[in-house]
Amino acid sequence: MKTRVLVDSALSDSGRQYLLDRYYELVVAPEDMDSQANMAQSCDAMLLHQGTWSRERLQQAGTRLKVICVPGVAADPVDLSAASALGIWVVDSDAAGVESRAEYEIALLLSCCKQIVRMDYLVHSQNTAAYSPAGNTELRGKKIGFIGWDETAALVAHKCRLAFEMESCCLPQNQLQMLPATVGRCSSMERLLAESDFVCIHAALRPGMLDHACFCRMKPTAYLICIANEWALNCSDLCDALWQEMLAGAAVGQGVRQQPSGEQLWQQPGVVPVLPLSYYTYEALNRMDLFAAQAVDTILCGHPIPELRTHPETPRIRLYREGYQGKA
Repeated sequence: MKTRVLVDSALSDSGRQYLLDRYYELVVAPEDMDSQANMAQSCDAMLLHQGTWSRERLQQAGTRLKVICVPGVAADPVDLSAASALGIWVVDSDAAGVESRAEYEIALLLSCCKQIVRMDYLVHSQNTAAYSPAGNTELRGKKIGFIGWDETAALVAHKCRLAFEMESCCLPQNQLQMLPATVGRCSSMERLLAESDFVCIHAALRPGMLDHACFCRMKPTAYLICIANEWALNCSDLCDALWQEMLAGAAVGQGVRQQPSGEQLWQQPGVVPVLPLSYYTYEALNRMDLFAAQAVDTILCGHPIPELRTHPETPRIRLYREGYQGKA
């Protein structure tokens, strides 16, 4: 009997072909979640881009299911404790998009300091006389500060140093976290805000932590880049700070629109709006599906998990299981 994998129509050709080449039988999932759960009873793994898997649905899927892959997103849609209790591995391949996220963050730096969004607005409103190049700045020699440190921050810092000779500093969430020799370690949030020309959020901060007091410490020529973890922003205070020119601008994700004053912030002329998943590329989406398919194959073949972590073609995936939460 062939090993069966439940997939959806969003699976890219790279992931689909990888599984077919290894003689897996692919079963196309229906859109209805209850129907998916029923169909999963006859499958060994699921590789699905959408849907929420609660304890009840996982139990409905039956005992044959061994792996759930959610390419390109965090494993939040899956009840991890229930999956662990049922002996199911949960895998995501979001780290396969690190390259595209880093490039997008650098694009936001350029968009902010070159007033690209404002210029586009003025051109389409036929008000180009209001544009002044005096508001433009250069990236070369500027300093970028990271609140939190992850793979994306490391790649942004590396690319900015090589391409624009930019300095980097970081306030890691864990003070024991190792940083590259080319990245300065900040001892406090106050110092990072005061010294940085760009402040990039890469940490899960407490809600509203970035408030009026923080914006007061930033340079009036500085930009805030917050394309995720938007709950860390006090949107009302950021609106006031932009209006009072306490900082030059910001790039924020759409999540701010769900917060008080978030819609007002989203429409500010000094704000570059970031839509969900806009930082992904065609190449990144293909890599995510390929890495997810490789993870399915490795686990179903019974290979030791350390082998999965050191697989040369899958350098970065996350695994969730009771007693093991690894990130390769």
